[in-house]
Amino acid sequence: MSAFAQIPEKPMITTTGKAIVYAEPDEVIINIRIYNEAKSLEEAKQASDKVAKAIIGYCRQMKIEDKHVQTDYLSITTNYRRHNQSNQQIIFTASQNISVCLKDLSLYEDVMEGFIARGVYGVSSSQFRTTEMRKYKDMARVKAIKAAKEKAVLLATELQRKVGAAHYISEVTPHRNQPMTRMAYANTMGEMAGDGGGDDTIAPGQLVISTEVEVTFMLE
Repeated sequence: MSAFAQIPEKPMITTTGKAIVYAEPDEVIINIRIYNEAKSLEEAKQASDKVAKAIIGYCRQMKIEDKHVQTDYLSITTNYRRHNQSNQQIIFTASQNISVCLKDLSLYEDVMEGFIARGVYGVSSSQFRTTEMRKYKDMARVKAIKAAKEKAVLLATELQRKVGAAHYISEVTPHRNQPMTRMAYANTMGEMAGDGGGDDTIAPGQLVISTEVEVTFMLE
């Protein structure tokens, strides 16, 4: 036999498994923006400071701990607007972002209304989260592995083969790392069907946590 004779490759099968699990959010990050315009720098700054102080005071009133309220530095800019055909008017703008972590979700609507009533320019985003992300992510991984193996067994059985030990396992990195609410997930991606898909009776307010794995099994 030639020393360069090729050793036959061992038969393998590679499959993927996808899974989603649902989790109840237990906190929400509310990002709000303060924005004021004035003819003088001092007026713009004072107006923004007034709103920021009102927001911080309201958070304390709602029993939101100071450590859950994060404020950015005040940003000052100047804009030039044409007042008439010959003159330009300088407008000063003062803006600031505040991030609030709300632990009691039952207060969400009241808090949002309170922010608007105290002069915020707008709510940039509200991100619902769970503090037990690791637990739910691991649950999704287990379901995905099972789905990958079930698919491998189905395919191998049709070819009169048996699935052996796993040779290679990899978790596919998702394009979106943050969990979404079930409603947002349905709107952007559609319901995940098969491969360890979920239950259609889940409430819209729950979070969708998904994962995908790729597994190569030995064939016997």
